[in-house]
Amino acid sequence: MAFFKVRTEAESRAEVMRIAEIFRGKIVDVSTGSYTIELTGSPQKIRALTDMLRPLGLEDVVRTGRVAVSRGL
Repeated sequence: MAFFKVRTEAESRAEVMRIAEIFRGKIVDVSTGSYTIELTGSPQKIRALTDMLRPLGLEDVVRTGRVAVSRGL
C-alpha cells in the first residue's frame, strides 16, 4: 500500500485523476492545491505510478511493507 500526495493545478487535475483510475488508485483527499491517492499493489505497480506522477508534481510518497492475513477460519 502507498499514499501519494500530488500537487495539482487546474490544468493537471484531470490528468492526475485519469492516471489514478488507470492504476485503480483511489483519491482519498482533495484540497485546493493537491490530491492524495491511495494505491495497493505490487512494488512494481507502486513504482510505475510514482514514475507517472513525478513530472506532474509528486510531493510525497508513503509506503508500507507487505501486509497479509490468512484466508478462511
